[in-house]
Amino acid sequence: MCHRYIQTSDLGSLREGLAFSGTVNLRPRHNICPQQQVPVIYPSEAGNMLKMMRWGLQPAPRRDAPVTEIEIAERASETERASEDASQASLLQRCLIPADGFYECEKRAGQNVQPWLVRLIEDGPFCFAGIWQPVLSADGQGSAQCALLTVMDNGTIAPLAARVPVILAKQDYDVWLDPDTPIEQLRALLKPYRESGIYWHPVSPEILDSKDDQPSLAEPAQLIAA
Repeated sequence: MCHRYIQTSDLGSLREGLAFSGTVNLRPRHNICPQQQVPVIYPSEAGNMLKMMRWGLQPAPRRDAPVTEIEIAERASETERASEDASQASLLQRCLIPADGFYECEKRAGQNVQPWLVRLIEDGPFCFAGIWQPVLSADGQGSAQCALLTVMDNGTIAPLAARVPVILAKQDYDVWLDPDTPIEQLRALLKPYRESGIYWHPVSPEILDSKDDQPSLAEPAQLIAA
């Protein structure tokens, strides 16, 4: 994927079918990039909470020991963990990352890249299946970081991308957040979104500029020459 997505819905729209506490500045964003602060919904003892977190897990999993989505889901559901990378895995917890669409980049002739914006036909906000973990900085200040999970595409948006983010159905939000959900049930959720439920259109390569964030970026654009 292009590692870009959009989040334009307000708090009222997000709360339709999903209860949570907490308020953050949900200004419309049309080019969300890694390392930026993004809204995340996660479970707590007081119920589901909304909080801003940094998109991107640091440190990243070791290259010689890649962490798959299933392994992440399993580790995030365990109460006791003891592994070589326990410092990374032991704090992972499942979360929801609200969005209104995501970008995919298709490689074309030469060095050309054609970005596409993928949306749900039913419109309105949706949630990626995500993971998060708290972070304690050197000065003792606490923050949090998150990542969205991806899976191999089943041909839904081919040839745009080999992997796609996991979009959860609304009825599965609570299942994903519930720490007691069985592993096999979690596995069943890690799949591409149904083909009949999405559509996409070409957008400008300007979305590749992480400093650019304006509504026109999400508007249909002419195709780049193949």
